[in-house]
Amino acid sequence: MLILYVHDRLSARGGADWHLVSVLDSLPEGISSAGLFGRADGSVPPDQRPHGDTFFIKKLDNKARFQAEVRVGEEVQALIKRLAPDLIHVHNILNPHLLRILAASGPAVMTVQDHRSFCPGRGKVKADGSLCREVFGPVCEGCFEDEGYFVRLLALVRARLEAMSGFSALIVPSSYMKEELVLAGLDQVRIHVLPPFVHGLDLSFTPADFGREILFVGRVVRAKGVFDFLEALVTADGRARGLVAGRGTMDEQVAARVEELGLAGRIELKGWVPHQDMASLYRRARLVVMPSRWQEPFGLAGLEAQALARPVAAYDVGGVRDWLEDGRTGLILPP
Repeated sequence: MLILYVHDRLSARGGADWHLVSVLDSLPEGISSAGLFGRADGSVPPDQRPHGDTFFIKKLDNKARFQAEVRVGEEVQALIKRLAPDLIHVHNILNPHLLRILAASGPAVMTVQDHRSFCPGRGKVKADGSLCREVFGPVCEGCFEDEGYFVRLLALVRARLEAMSGFSALIVPSSYMKEELVLAGLDQVRIHVLPPFVHGLDLSFTPADFGREILFVGRVVRAKGVFDFLEALVTADGRARGLVAGRGTMDEQVAARVEELGLAGRIELKGWVPHQDMASLYRRARLVVMPSRWQEPFGLAGLEAQALARPVAAYDVGGVRDWLEDGRTGLILPP
């Protein structure tokens, strides 16, 4: 049996990216795979790259201009015809035209990794920072300053949903994601919750550290709550030390805020850490925090922390309750 996995990029930098790498590295005997990507960023360790054939089609990734979609679609169709896979498994592809082609090219399923199929805005967070409980539609206009831009994005989300309805099955990482897709109008019978799993870490047991370090793992962006972490560290016992593992668009702002808050001697900004090195960081931590300001589709870093016996303190957003049991494996807090 041959499965063709289609994803925008070959990468290990995001939770969705690492989940696909984990799947490709864990296929049972008797199943072969091929991977189709738009690009590679060099972050996947050589020993964990896909074992099967790997193909790249430029502008397949979600940064591609839609003017290229016809040519890219023709290349995708030609590759599928040549490979004749038994199943096509689509991951992070967002162009509706390409989604329609993939859904119609044979038995095909899709893993929906995030909000972009049912939210035209900030990941189910309103403009004022509060969590959004609305079903997407004209009500979303309040999150936009440019009416024309809002209209275009709303049409794009609707086109994505329509294209996704052509897949035989949809896979989501959490019950939260399933509920959102059902609210958006997709058939709940065809939506299956299959959470990601911990992979590629040394899981040999060590007891939780009674040291001083509190670990934040994730993209350094406002939506992940990194500034909340800094503010909280100011109020914590002065012996507490912070670790930030990740990079993002707000690296400079975070470094500046560290100085403003007088935290320079109490926090270490490590930047992006290769996945194979993360186990040692988790083991250094007495606590792992996930103060996400957006609706987490799942929160893989929290599951990794728990696999290494580290408690997690997280905001009550998105799919966090699928894996965090309040008062037993950590603490759930209102954002």
